[in-house]
Amino acid sequence: FFNSSTNPSANKNTVKRSSSQATQQDLQVATSEANFARTAALVTQFQGAAGMNTGRCVTLNPTSTPSKRSGIKPGTSFEVFAAPRSKLDGTPTGGTVMATLSSGSSLDPAATKVKADAKFAYVGPAEKNQKASIAFEARSKRGIGKAMLEFDTSNRAYAAAGGADAYHGTGTICSFSAPFTISGSGVTNTFTPTSETGGTYSYTGNMSGFAVFGHGTYTVSADEKGGTLTATGPGSVKTPMGVQTRNGTEVYKLTPAEPCG
Repeated sequence: FFNSSTNPSANKNTVKRSSSQATQQDLQVATSEANFARTAALVTQFQGAAGMNTGRCVTLNPTSTPSKRSGIKPGTSFEVFAAPRSKLDGTPTGGTVMATLSSGSSLDPAATKVKADAKFAYVGPAEKNQKASIAFEARSKRGIGKAMLEFDTSNRAYAAAGGADAYHGTGTICSFSAPFTISGSGVTNTFTPTSETGGTYSYTGNMSGFAVFGHGTYTVSADEKGGTLTATGPGSVKTPMGVQTRNGTEVYKLTPAEPCG
């Protein structure tokens, strides 16, 4: 009944009458519908291009080994892996990944397109209380993916509170790599790290008129949200009937605190 044609110079659709029975109103309706269809197609095209450019089509979640990136030791070495994946079906997108380092210390390769899946060697900040970040951009026929990894050598501190039975102690832990104390109920507990995740402890004091003492080992599990310190070992109390000893466990809740400076 109608034939539609596109006039490139006018950048719009026109409809030619091919039947003597077609009215002017019929032509107007058909032309309007043709223009609407063209506009909708352009919108869909632009939306698709925007989605590819803004990362809606590609997932990029870089990982690092070691995985801990906050509160790290100065000069810690990392292997960083960036593997872009399609959000549609989870398959590798191919293409390239480029990583750009902001602040210390070193990244190899840096600001260079690397074939996906990409590996990078990074060395963290050289001094305490420094921050750094790596921006990643993956490009392929499937679209663009962006991501960021952040690193810091901050001295993370914790407020500790807990104990066992009648003993309750509190203290501030400025670093898990240096000795610290937790005190309360007439007892001072000294912790000596052998690593950042544990070590040995000993305590002495006086509770309810009785001398107490003990020793053992402890472990720490903590991150930027807090954690737990658990100490286990024999504890003793001097009584009129002699020294009484039994094994026990102390548990302390760790809450993030301001760095000690």
